[in-house]
Amino acid sequence: MVDDVRSLGAMLYACLTARWPMPSSTGLPAAVRDGADLVPPRKARAHVPTPLDRLCRRALGETVAGEEPFDNAREFSVALRAHLTRSGTTAAQRLDRRRSTGPVTTLKGVRQQGRRGVIALIALAVSIVIGGLLLLGVQVLNSVFSEPGGSPPPGPAATNR
Repeated sequence: MVDDVRSLGAMLYACLTARWPMPSSTGLPAAVRDGADLVPPRKARAHVPTPLDRLCRRALGETVAGEEPFDNAREFSVALRAHLTRSGTTAAQRLDRRRSTGPVTTLKGVRQQGRRGVIALIALAVSIVIGGLLLLGVQVLNSVFSEPGGSPPPGPAATNR
């Protein structure tokens, strides 16, 4: 149960700082450490509210300002809910804020847009090559038919066998 709380604390730390505090390969950069100690979220990112910084550190197992680390998920949940209640926003306001940010672009959508761009570039390149070949062909034909006789120059003589 304590490991679950530590993992939740790690996820909260990652959300607040965009860095992963535990030894693992998650795709996020590793959290900054001061010797063996983890740099608190508020020092890693100045915009982190102090109460949220304390909750995160307690969830990660630190004793903060005389408050013991969380032993179970219920304690962490109660403290987090109390912080959200004190922050002055209701769940409905947070949901409205989340909705107002617009649609979330998924990685799949980004990949599809990227493929469309590559296909468009390939089509453009092929069009340019074909246009260049047509222009070259027209220039060759113009130079051939602009000779005084208007006919192509004689080729090698044909031999009868």
